Amino acid sequence: MTAAHYSFTNLFAWAEKYNIPEHNFPRDREKLVHMKTLVLVGLGIKFLPKEIALLKNLKTVLLGVCRTHPPISHLFLSICQTS
Repeated sequence: MTAAHYSFTNLFAWAEKYNIPEHNFPRDREKLVHMKTLVLVGLGIKFLPKEIALLKNLKTVLLGVCRTHPPISHLFLSICQTS
């Protein structure tokens, strides 16, 4: 198996750990790599795995309430604040 396969396996394991619904985070690699927006609002996400950088088409990640976090140098995030 390739390194990319293990990286996607890690992404899927992360999604399962946080119970991210499949309509938010598909467990199909082909669907996942074409995503432009990732909506994680209200899911209690505590971190984004480094493998998220494999999603080259991803432009926006919606996490919820803005907080100060260490910057993620390999991914530009648009973070919204929910009301």
